[in-house]
Amino acid sequence: DNFKVIENIGEIDNLKNNIKVDIFIRINTNFSNKGCTKKEAYDIINYANRNNLRIRGISLDSGGIHNSKNAYLSSFFYTEPLLYYLTHMNKEKPILDIGCYNNKDFEWIKYIPYEIIALPKSK
Repeated sequence: DNFKVIENIGEIDNLKNNIKVDIFIRINTNFSNKGCTKKEAYDIINYANRNNLRIRGISLDSGGIHNSKNAYLSSFFYTEPLLYYLTHMNKEKPILDIGCYNNKDFEWIKYIPYEIIALPKSK
């Protein structure tokens, strides 16, 4: 339960003394105005790495489209390069936080090669 969802590099500085926290980056996926851009996410990942902090995964914000499978798939394909980058940087499978997915059609999730979770609203 020790996690923090961040959206910018400044938030990393607040976590430097808490190396046990799992950090997730909230990505702006075109369905929400929350989160950072893909370029900003790469900057956050590299900055965290230089400060001995590990980004554990990516957090999607569906923008209230909680039962749209297409919205989640589109968001996944947008963020997949970041997940791939994290895989090679951390030498472990990153986590994809899909948030509040309410659709009963979970079949598509089993084809995603990353750990999938649904975190509660960020702390």
